[in-house]
Amino acid sequence: TSTGSLTLTLRPNRRWRGFEAGQFVQLAIDIDGVRRTRCYSPSCSQHRRDGRIEITVKAHPAGLVSQWLHENARPGLIVGLSAAQGTFTLPQIRPRHIVLISGGSGITPMLSMLRTLCDEAYDGDVTLLHYDGRLDDVAHLDTLRALDVAHHSVHVAISTTSTGDGDVTGYFTPEHLASV
Repeated sequence: TSTGSLTLTLRPNRRWRGFEAGQFVQLAIDIDGVRRTRCYSPSCSQHRRDGRIEITVKAHPAGLVSQWLHENARPGLIVGLSAAQGTFTLPQIRPRHIVLISGGSGITPMLSMLRTLCDEAYDGDVTLLHYDGRLDDVAHLDTLRALDVAHHSVHVAISTTSTGDGDVTGYFTPEHLASV
């Protein structure tokens, strides 16, 4: 999805009870005979019709699990998957205006929320302000831009902190929030 990111589409077994956009799951894999577990937020809509979930993994230079997944993940790989956890979710009664702010790999729960709202035909205004070093670092940038174009109520702004080629530049300021 971007330089250094990999998206896995997982088919959970019948015990899977789903998730709410913004929650996380624990993904477990065996590396050299040792069970390793890391937390990831699904990046897909909670309303995905085929029952699968998407997990986006950024390859961290010292990240044992992320590096292993980038080198070894193939169709048919079996992983452990916990029940969804966490309370960082959309409110049950959707407000008329929503602002989502994220940075780096924090884009995945935000993308899940954005996709969920689009699948619900949410007609309020939702603005996503995302920060990353370079545009090339933004996981799912094409998807974010496509959602912005396809849905009149969705507004996506990217701030680049290193290259200055985003919609806004630099680290979070009140002026960024006011401009979007």
